[in-house]
Amino acid sequence: MQPISQQITSVGKMIFDRHFTDMAGGNISCRQDESIYITPTGAGQKYLWNLSVNQIICAPIFSDELFENPLHSKESISHLLVYRTYPHVKAIIHAHPFHVLPFCAAGKPMKAVLKSTQVYGSEFEMIAEKPMYSQEQGDEIVERLRGKDEVMKIFGAALLMPKHGVFIAAPNLYKAMDCLERMSTNAWCILAQKMMS
Repeated sequence: MQPISQQITSVGKMIFDRHFTDMAGGNISCRQDESIYITPTGAGQKYLWNLSVNQIICAPIFSDELFENPLHSKESISHLLVYRTYPHVKAIIHAHPFHVLPFCAAGKPMKAVLKSTQVYGSEFEMIAEKPMYSQEQGDEIVERLRGKDEVMKIFGAALLMPKHGVFIAAPNLYKAMDCLERMSTNAWCILAQKMMS
């Protein structure tokens, strides 16, 4: 198994190359014991997701030390709040997947139309719109994940963010990546069906 920092850089490049996120942003983190490992700000725009393991930031989960690093991800607060609330969550991906963004732009939840996405529930919920990168947004994500503990322990749980992207909390990074890909395929099937009719 690759070290956590290497897993993060590999998955980051993969999701960018496969249009599951874009230059505008996204962030990836993992939990190991009581520490968070997270991508730096500008992972897409500055580095095109070509990150080195030395760029992955590590900090304690149960302190605000991460915010003292000038390169910490803009979504750091949301990641920390989820890890502090749900100890079984070991990885988070926030991304801007090409086929899912129309649902985010419309502010509409996305139905799970494929067997492969129905393992996450009947639909992917849309959180209430809150100020980006804020405590309020983090609190909203934490609240919307309540009741999803069992699916988070096995597969992961995903939320849509209005006009923004997706937030996935999972038991490991590869489960989070799997969820992201399944969501993208699910979104494409919904959109393609509309063109077929």
